[in-house]
Amino acid sequence: MPACGRLGLTTQRTVGDRDSGRGADSRPPSSFDAALERDAVTTPSEGSVADAVVDRRVPPDDGQAIPDDSGTSRDARPEASDAAVIPPDCRCPAGSFYVNLNLGGSLVRLSAPFHIGLYCDETAPQLANPPCGSVLRLSACAGPQNAPPCLYVAFDGQTAVAGFFLDSTGQTFELVTGKIELQSTTGRLAIGTFSATYTSRTSEASVTAVGMFHACTTLFRPCGT
Repeated sequence: MPACGRLGLTTQRTVGDRDSGRGADSRPPSSFDAALERDAVTTPSEGSVADAVVDRRVPPDDGQAIPDDSGTSRDARPEASDAAVIPPDCRCPAGSFYVNLNLGGSLVRLSAPFHIGLYCDETAPQLANPPCGSVLRLSACAGPQNAPPCLYVAFDGQTAVAGFFLDSTGQTFELVTGKIELQSTTGRLAIGTFSATYTSRTSEASVTAVGMFHACTTLFRPCGT
């Protein structure tokens, strides 16, 4: 999501390769990868895959001189590849970040990060709003090391982009519909509400989650930089 960051999945994989930095010890089911790939295809305008690669790409070797008939010294010309590349920042300050869920009458608090490498290594329940687009992405888990329940949702307004939910047994459900409403942001704190309906890939079961969040925002470079 031009250099706005990006989405990925297998714990600690960089998405774009989207999936270069995940740890195998808490790797979610493979259906997550498919959901995230659909996310990338659905929102190309944000650069959700390509820009993550740009954010993490090592500048090319520009040691070979380029012929220049103008007589101007190559050393006098600024090179874009020489500039430092600044990736998105998921390092959240100390604070009470959480997502409160109502799952059919059962109340659950998700107060740990969902390590799926959306743009960087999540350190808290996270809300990502890349500056080059309008998609909001929310992720969180109940406990450390992706202990379920866990959720990930991505909405463009009220249009579902991608998402999945892991219930307490580890069963995976895929996002069908819902929305995120961002009410306010103060520093790194984003406050809002959301609703999401998920269906199982292997049965007729479904899950509806309604809740509110106090999530840490992902920091991005300004759009176009």
